[in-house]
Formats: sequence, C-alpha cells, structure tokens
Amino acid sequence: MEGVLSEALSQGINSVGLVRQPTDDRVEVTGSNPVCPTKITPMFYTYVLYSHKFNKIYIGFSGDAYKRLAAHNDERNRGWTKRYQPWEIIHLESFETKTEALKREKELKSSRGRSFVRSLIAGH
Repeated sequence: MEGVLSEALSQGINSVGLVRQPTDDRVEVTGSNPVCPTKITPMFYTYVLYSHKFNKIYIGFSGDAYKRLAAHNDERNRGWTKRYQPWEIIHLESFETKTEALKREKELKSSRGRSFVRSLIAGH
C-alpha cells in the first residue's frame, strides 16, 4: 500500500483527489472535496468627512474611502472641498453594491441624515 501511495503522490494525486497547480500559484484540488476559489466581492463605502477648522461636513461614496480622503485633502484638489481642508473621516459605512452605497449617501444628505451627522459631530 505504501508503494502505491508514494507513487500516487509523485504523480500529483493525494487522498482527496488530483492536485493541479494553476499558473497563478493557487492550488486546486479536485475529487470528493473540491476547493473553490474564494470570490472577492468589491466593497463600496459611504463616508462623512468633517473639517474642524471650518465646521463643514461632506458626504460622499467611493470604492476606496481612504484614497478618496487623500484626494479631498490633496493640495491639487480643485473642487469644493479644497476650500475647507483639512478633512477627516468621522463616519464610514460599507456596502456590497454601489446602489446601496448611493442610496445611503442620499439618506445622509437628507435633513434627517444631516441631523444624524451633526449628532455624530457633537459626540466626537
């Protein structure tokens, strides 16, 4: 039996099934318990920025909230947020879809949402 096992292992077969080495360095196992690659779901974020210096808030969404914060604080920024730098993230929510993040951004921009944001600032 041991000779059969060592021969099988040398041919790339283990007790679970055949092991193949894909070109992208993942190990795939086929047989009774296949290993499925994990699906990576992109995340979208709704964020609230606050400028202490000017007591201003900014609400937005992005696929990368911290990169977006850096863009808002960049000296080359030519948008509305340039006038009120520096900004910091005071609230961040994550969503699996862009639609959900946009919906939440709209909610936070409503009167009720802005009241929520101001309550965060008061407790901050």
